[in-house]
Order: sequence, then structure tokens, then C-alpha cells
Amino acid sequence: MIEIVNDYKKASFGGSIKNAISFSSKLGEMAMRVSRNKLDARYDSQIRKHIEKMNSGKFRIFRHIYIETINRCNGGCRFCHANRFTDKREMELMDEGLLEKILKELKEMEFKGWISFHRNNEPFLDKRIFDFVKMMRESMPDALINIHSNGTLLNIEKIYRIMPHLSFLNINNYNDKLELHDNIRETVEHFNRTNEFDGLIKVCLRKENEILLNRASSAPNRKMGYTMKSPCLYPFEQLNVCSNGNISICCNDAFEDVVLGNAGEQTLEEIWHGEKFKDIRDKMLMDRNLIKICGKCDIITPPTRNPNEND
Repeated sequence: MIEIVNDYKKASFGGSIKNAISFSSKLGEMAMRVSRNKLDARYDSQIRKHIEKMNSGKFRIFRHIYIETINRCNGGCRFCHANRFTDKREMELMDEGLLEKILKELKEMEFKGWISFHRNNEPFLDKRIFDFVKMMRESMPDALINIHSNGTLLNIEKIYRIMPHLSFLNINNYNDKLELHDNIRETVEHFNRTNEFDGLIKVCLRKENEILLNRASSAPNRKMGYTMKSPCLYPFEQLNVCSNGNISICCNDAFEDVVLGNAGEQTLEEIWHGEKFKDIRDKMLMDRNLIKICGKCDIITPPTRNPNEND
């Protein structure tokens, strides 16, 4: 079965916040502030202990790598500054030689974490994505490979092509009435009949105009942010590779305001253990306000683990 998730119907604090924000921006902002302060206090010590554990021995490699093979999205989500109306980037496809270099380095380090073929884009705009994911899977049989897509370009045939090589596919169905698009409904109905890829595909009902976190103060429909006391785990756990090879500070830095290296000019390990990343991590532990892009970001990152980790 393909799971269909509607957070707006959840009888939870998170579901209440989503409905409050969609009903009234003022009421929603009040709910968001309460939520952020509560979570910040709850996870601050957990996050710091998690980072301390990581630093107790040799600082480990990233747990999650995002690879953006095309820097374009066909969506119009008002909460994302990389939507088709506001994206200021010049369109660029990742060079195949660069992807092969990244793949080679991941294979050499026997990487078993998450490899995501998405960032601030719609992955299926790149017609090469099927070959890229297949190539990655054949070289990295134990890695956790996933894609987040808005689903507009998907159909049954494409699902059959991509799923043998993915660990998980998340489809965000954007519709302010929370209705499935025709192509996604047909896909769900087909695979619920065949019971193929059971548990490997999830469809989330999302609103294109919903108000979410401020994404490092970049969200077009929500600039307000709060100063979080908890450090963000992103610089300690994720590596973001843009289509031009630049390594941005995190997944919310769509326009590469903070570049920490280039995957075409350095190895991934050189960048990860380099001085620029170290400086960001040191500042993050002291006060996220020391990093301009992070100062008003209201994202909180509780520690998680992936199924391939032993500790």
C-alpha cells in the first residue's frame, strides 16, 4: 500500500498549528512561536550531547548527502524561494563527470548513509535521473537512496523505472484543496491494486500556499524568525552538493549564500573536514547568531539515526 499522509487531519499539536496557520497568519504565528520555544528547550541538551558524542573520537563523515542534478523546480510553492516564480538562479545541469566523481568517492568511503537526489528542485525535470539513480544503486548497494518529488511529472511507467533503485520515494502532492492530482491518484490506485513497492512510497497532501518554517529567513511568505538556543545539526551531518558542484551550508541555502567548497575541485572528505566547515561548526556550538544565514532560522534538528548505523 502507498501511504497517504494528511497532517492537517492529525489530532496533534503539529496538526493544530498547521490549521491555525492556514486560518489566520497572526494566530498561526503565535502557535508557531509556542511550538518553536517548546521544542528548542526540549532538544537543546540532546543536540549538544549528540554533537559531543560525535566529537569524542574521529569526527565522522556526513550521514546525509543531497545531490541536486538540476537547479530548477516547476512548483509554485509560496513557502519556497526556489519556486518557479522567484528562483533567481540560472538553469544548470550537473556535469555527468562530476556525478561520477562524487559516486566514486562515496564508494571508496563505503558510504551507507542517505543519498538524496533532491535539494531545492524537482528531480524529475532532469531526464537523466533514472540513469543516475541506477548507477548510484549499482555502485552503492547498501546506501539509503531516496527522492522527494512534487509528483507532477510522475506516472506508473516512471515509478516502475525508478523504484527498483530507490530505498524510498516521497511524493508531495501540492493542492490547496488537499486533493490528489489525477496522475498521482492513478499511480496510487495502480500500486495499491498490485501491492508492489509496499511501504516504499509515501504521498503527502500539502498546500501550495501553506506557511511553514522560515527556511533560514528565505521563505517568501514568512520572513519572521526567532533566535534558537539549540545548535543546528545540519553542518554536523549533511553535505549539500549544488548542480555546479558548490557545497552550500545546508539544504535551506538554495542560492548558495554560504559556499564551503566545490566537489569538482576538492574531494568530499577534504571539504567536510576543511577549515570552512570547522569554523561553521565552532560558531554553531557557541551561538547560531554568529552565522548570518542561521541567526533567525527557526529550524530545530532533533538527533536521529538511520537503519545502517550501529550506534
